[in-house]
Amino acid sequence: MTVPTSSGDLVLKAAETPEEFASAFRLLHSAYVDAGLMRPQMLKMRVTKYHLLPTTTVIIAKHGDQTIGTLSIVQEGAFGLPIDKLCPRRSLFPRAHRCAEISALAVARDYRRSPGRVLFPLTKFMWEYADKYLGLDYLFAAVNPRHAPFYEAILLFKRLKFTTKKYDFVEGNPALGEVLDIKAAHSRYRKIYSGKGADRDLYRYYTETQHDGFHFPKTKFSRAFHGGIDTDLCRLFFGGSTPLVHLDDYELELLSHLFHQTDLKEHLPLPRVTGRVRERSEIRFPVHCQGTLTLSKGKVVPLKIIDASLNGLKATGESNLRPGDMGICVLKVGDGMSAELKLKLVRSCAPGAYGFKVVDYSDEWKEMVNSLSYQSAKLY
Repeated sequence: MTVPTSSGDLVLKAAETPEEFASAFRLLHSAYVDAGLMRPQMLKMRVTKYHLLPTTTVIIAKHGDQTIGTLSIVQEGAFGLPIDKLCPRRSLFPRAHRCAEISALAVARDYRRSPGRVLFPLTKFMWEYADKYLGLDYLFAAVNPRHAPFYEAILLFKRLKFTTKKYDFVEGNPALGEVLDIKAAHSRYRKIYSGKGADRDLYRYYTETQHDGFHFPKTKFSRAFHGGIDTDLCRLFFGGSTPLVHLDDYELELLSHLFHQTDLKEHLPLPRVTGRVRERSEIRFPVHCQGTLTLSKGKVVPLKIIDASLNGLKATGESNLRPGDMGICVLKVGDGMSAELKLKLVRSCAPGAYGFKVVDYSDEWKEMVNSLSYQSAKLY
């Protein structure tokens, strides 16, 4: 496939309005039915339980008013990742990195004969969004074997040693597990593609080329989620005699907990059995903040914050910190804005991953955390 020099007249963005979400789900249904990956649905939409989560981003490519391409970035959260049903991902990647999965990729029928026109802008937008806005470390994918060459030879994903002949997530079709180390991918792209002709230099395309048609979310603070479905879509998915999304009681209780401060909770079915979800006193929200922790003895440790609430946070850093360690943390929480926290390490989650209690904080931290509600994250 030839690498495009620009996105042309395409607009790439995260879905914001109910109409944009619905157009992506209709396109996904059409593409998956054509490929034999799902059975036709009455509403002609493909929606998974992962699309209900505010930490899932639906990316769309628009030509005029028409959505002609879509893919979803599912961040690891309440439901894990779809690929967890295919392979033991957590045992393969035990360190608490920020992980997500590419899912729900589709291109409109009229554009499939020249897929590079849509696929390359979609994957470039995905790359920039995953790296700069979400701060992801690894991207996973469960792909049909016939699509593996694109992921491995072009995008440089590495195949995991797990496969299945019947993957329930796509109507029993075969699937391969793939993973991309986003930080290492920069050097791998440079080594393989740099210096090739303009129509083949994917390193330059993914890391340097700018596209006027790329519309990234604009937020004041460094949160790692940017909206989700609204109450109208929630009613559509769960209304009627045949819900579009099927959830078990545990999943319903998880969603109810996530949305307890929003209008969405009122439109979720009630779980028949409750009490299995251990609720935090404060909901943790995914953020993309980096800074330094200066310990009481003067040692300085770089930290990357994974999730946060007003009085607690999870971070990755050096692997030799110990419970009880205390220090002052200075974090970049937005453009030109920093917050200062007094932290106490209360537990080790995994090698190099820690849970901290926020003992004291500056006004900037409180302002950022107060902005981190799934209701306020909506872009419409």
